[in-house]
Amino acid sequence: MGNAPKSAYEIALEKLRQRDRERGEEAPAALSDEQKERIAEIRKAHEARVAEREILFRSERAKLLADPEAAEKLARLEEGHAGDRRRLQDRLESEIAAARAGKEAPGRKAAGEGEQARGNKGSGGGAGKGRGGRKKVAATCVAIGIGLGLAAPAGRAATTPSGAGGGEVIVLRAARLLDGTDAPVREKVQVVVEGDRIRSIGPAAPVPARARVIDLGGATLLPGWIDAHTHVLLQGDPTARSYEDQILKESIPRRTIRGVAAARAALLNGFTTLRDLGTEGAGYADVAIRDGIAEGHIVGPRLLVATLALDITGAYPLVGFAPESQVPSGVQVADGPHAGRAAVREQIKHGADWIKVYCDRGYFVNEAGRLDSIPTFDPDELAAIVDEAHRQGRRVAAHAMAPKGIANALDAGVDSIEHGVGLDAASIRRMAARGVYYCPTLTVTQYVAPARAAEGRGIWARIPDFHRRSFEAALKGGVRIAFGSDAGGFPWSTSQAEEFLWMVRYGMTPAQAIRSATTVAAALLGRENEIGRIAPGYRADLVAVPGNPLDDIDLMRRVGFVMAGGVVHKHDLRGGEQDG
Repeated sequence: MGNAPKSAYEIALEKLRQRDRERGEEAPAALSDEQKERIAEIRKAHEARVAEREILFRSERAKLLADPEAAEKLARLEEGHAGDRRRLQDRLESEIAAARAGKEAPGRKAAGEGEQARGNKGSGGGAGKGRGGRKKVAATCVAIGIGLGLAAPAGRAATTPSGAGGGEVIVLRAARLLDGTDAPVREKVQVVVEGDRIRSIGPAAPVPARARVIDLGGATLLPGWIDAHTHVLLQGDPTARSYEDQILKESIPRRTIRGVAAARAALLNGFTTLRDLGTEGAGYADVAIRDGIAEGHIVGPRLLVATLALDITGAYPLVGFAPESQVPSGVQVADGPHAGRAAVREQIKHGADWIKVYCDRGYFVNEAGRLDSIPTFDPDELAAIVDEAHRQGRRVAAHAMAPKGIANALDAGVDSIEHGVGLDAASIRRMAARGVYYCPTLTVTQYVAPARAAEGRGIWARIPDFHRRSFEAALKGGVRIAFGSDAGGFPWSTSQAEEFLWMVRYGMTPAQAIRSATTVAAALLGRENEIGRIAPGYRADLVAVPGNPLDDIDLMRRVGFVMAGGVVHKHDLRGGEQDG
């Protein structure tokens, strides 16, 4: 490896150790050199299989896209493609597990053997449904930290870093439990947490020796919530002026400090995981906040970040300034397929877990009385961006509000549609068939629409009604709806839990709304086997509210207990506490 201060091998090993610490698996250092080499070979073979199937899939898909009468064939191709991707990932995980155990995986073939015979179902650029191969990628990023300290919250304060757990055994008792799935409410439960994982769930039973017992009384225990659309580097932008003031007048260090406070607020509101979709001109500050939380320097939820987001020249603020002015932008500009690929690579290099693209702008009502827009990227540009992201194991979130932008995003194979204010019937059918997620962000619309209409953007007076109808149609059409509030678009002093209320007002049952922020959002992130449920082996991310939220969804705004990664960050529910 030479005498360099830190070799490429050492960097890669550090990433693997970080990933395995988060997953609670055996550290790479405990593996033999032969096992390490075998695992590297397995991963290389997997990447070759995925690339081969990707080429076949893209070729067949291009043919079907050119045929207006091939919609059904296209849907079947995409569905098969997603299933094949899941099977390849299952095979990868099985072979790695066998290599760790010093065995050969059952039925393992040589790299690439038998793959061509499967034909053109593909395995690599679809919507990333189910357990897709991208779910483990985010955890491999090397933590760099930002060294910002933050006082622990009032109440039962955190005594170890976020996610550390510290090996302590904690027993939680509550009147009822909702586990994040469609299972019925469980009464009088006891959850045993050891370190950063859930060890067991059941009725009240003898307490393990030396355990800390927390009695939550009449509260309901739920999985930690996931907000799949936030902006921790923003503090509310209802008007053009409020947005410009943040981008032009606040330094990135100042915005980062405010972002740290925003992350802490989200955690105390019950959100233990965030997907943060763009820094809005604050560079890679979201990566620093993410890693600062992971290292325990600051308190906050688990973050998956999209860094700069992508758009075309002239389509995203800041615009309208003198041509000779050096004005910052809220996005990274990428014109043309090659520039799009380069931008994706650059963002991944600097720590992006997700890629965010803006697919439309300039909203108006067309002659048919429907929401319309000006698309941004052309099909070749979008296809290149999505292909490059998927090729490198990242999923793609698309800001797309009106049918044209939504259709372009779906054609390119994005993984989630953000906002979707004007979903049409065709898009709903495609999203439901392919498992593309819809992240509606209802709360931010209610906050920004009045101010934007008042400043002269009249279309915003109609946006809330379009949004309501779109959400109702998507719900009826079977689209997978993931919780996303767009916090940062509204101030962090407002709880993101407002989104639960709007979802229920627009037709969801309280149970559906809760699942949107637990199991559904976890699947969107590719972490459905790690977070979003209360089950043995899952992360010890738990929240509690006083009373039963299935009877009163407003209780979701009254979080009294928060645990993230086995660490208690908030405890205002006074049911009692004792040592075992």
